[in-house]
Amino acid sequence: MAIKLVIADDAPFIREVIKQISETHGFKILGEAGDGSEVVQMVAELQPDIVIMDLVMPEKNGVEATEILMEKYPDLKVIVCTTVNNEGIVLRALKAGACDFITKPFTQEKFVATVRKAMGYVQENTL
Repeated sequence: MAIKLVIADDAPFIREVIKQISETHGFKILGEAGDGSEVVQMVAELQPDIVIMDLVMPEKNGVEATEILMEKYPDLKVIVCTTVNNEGIVLRALKAGACDFITKPFTQEKFVATVRKAMGYVQENTL
């Protein structure tokens, strides 16, 4: 069963990159949001497994949107995705309920591994 994602990022280019990587690896993109308010509405309608959440967005930022989503959907996985080199905002997002974070720019491998880890698909290295 494909992992279902919603992408929340105010940069269309980043949404497109995430979409292409996701589709290449069999993840299903249910929707794309350009701000925190939009993603909160979208999750209610689409019920994804994971939200890829930018931290710096208009309307509601990623931390505020994560707080709202985790209150309503405690089983939802939120992966914070940010260019912000600021541990404070990442820590606030994790405290709000995000399960992991990834820093832009990221590699395709890092993105896929982070999504799979969030869903519990941890790949064991066996020799």
